Amino acid sequence: FQPYKCNKRLVISLNPLPHCGPLSNNGVCDVCKRRLAEPDTYSYCSISCKVTAFGRKSSESDPPFLSIQSPTNTRRNRDSKTELRKRKRKGIPCRAPFF
Repeated sequence: FQPYKCNKRLVISLNPLPHCGPLSNNGVCDVCKRRLAEPDTYSYCSISCKVTAFGRKSSESDPPFLSIQSPTNTRRNRDSKTELRKRKRKGIPCRAPFF
């Protein structure tokens, strides 16, 4: 994913930007075919395009950290934490005493 400048800072886009449409076949995003500023360095224009591309790949040659797995254990932990809390955390607000 390629960064761009906004308010003098480098920013990475989560979703493809609407104003960077295709002008030619050279230097375009592999997923959405939008124009890339530096095609020799970057292959995707945004994080969502990169996630989509790795979601499509399901070959065994990919490294294991790139595979998308469903988080089943984290959901169970969240459910057990909510069951332990029986009352609300916030109490009844009280006014300061008058002197």
